[in-house]
Amino acid sequence: MKPNFLVIGAQRAGTTWLYECLREHPEIFLPETKELHYFDLNHEKGDEWYFQHFEGASEKAIGEITPNYYQYPGAIEKAHALLPEAKFIFILREPKARAISQFALFKEKWGLTSIEQALQEKPEFADLSLQGKHLQRISSIVPKENLLVLFYEDLASNPLSFLSSVYRFLGVREVGSPSFLNKRVNKVLMPKAQQTLRNIGLGKLLDALKESKLAEPIKRAIGKFDSPQKQQVNLPDSFLRDLEEDINRIEQSLNVDLKHWN
Repeated sequence: MKPNFLVIGAQRAGTTWLYECLREHPEIFLPETKELHYFDLNHEKGDEWYFQHFEGASEKAIGEITPNYYQYPGAIEKAHALLPEAKFIFILREPKARAISQFALFKEKWGLTSIEQALQEKPEFADLSLQGKHLQRISSIVPKENLLVLFYEDLASNPLSFLSSVYRFLGVREVGSPSFLNKRVNKVLMPKAQQTLRNIGLGKLLDALKESKLAEPIKRAIGKFDSPQKQQVNLPDSFLRDLEEDINRIEQSLNVDLKHWN
């Protein structure tokens, strides 16, 4: 069986939450592994390897979620060539907040100490935030009727309505609220402390804690006073100008007003 929809991004824009919610829908199939990375990192494994992840699926909507596809060179082109009838879902997030959230993840993973270091040492950091640039390219490849563009802020303010938009796009029926509806997933856990814990050899303990039942209460508690937006992370002026130009691209592509993003 072949997938008929892909969630392609953006990173740090609720794709893990969406994965958990969609998995509970009786008419939607998603693989056990959230991110297959076939069209970016694993393409050499071949189509047979990819399709094995969907064997036995008989649901109306069959898909996968890899939030790197929107940014990775050639990924959308490969996906559309293999799955020409597939639908694509792209969630956009206000770029400054998205970049700050990405930095918190990069800080955890790579031990980066500043936005400037991230911009210098990880070229993908800036490119991941240029969602408008990628949206324009994706829109030139995927037919308009097969591309759904959503906004992270709508997910945050009304998750049930956000999900309903996805259900309608995929052609599946409305269902009751999934158990993950009001849960926050993939928040960086203990962002100020975890690099120190890893440095002193407690990385495995930290990873185990993230997978335990204690992770969700800790995330909620931390979120009250230590969210990325409240850490007063300053973005360089040149990067801010790039983000502002990219917002203009989104406005032009979707014919929307995003002045509140600026």
